[in-house]
Amino acid sequence: MVIAFSTSGKSPNVIAAVRSAKERGISTVAFTGETGGELRGLVDLLIAVPSATTARIQEMHSLLGHMMCEGIEATLNVGQE
Repeated sequence: MVIAFSTSGKSPNVIAAVRSAKERGISTVAFTGETGGELRGLVDLLIAVPSATTARIQEMHSLLGHMMCEGIEATLNVGQE
């Protein structure tokens, strides 16, 4: 799985990475700002923060990333005693 981060959804290098992953049959997820930009139509799952303010979008990307890791760790019982 490829997880892409782009506040605007328009970052050329991120779009190229997602396209490359899709060509290889790899699942794709993108974290973006409100519109999703070009990534909206490219990824399998879009997580778009409903804001146009870069700082707020990036803060939410950080929070969501931590939540995702916590969920994965709980599923895998990582650190469970």
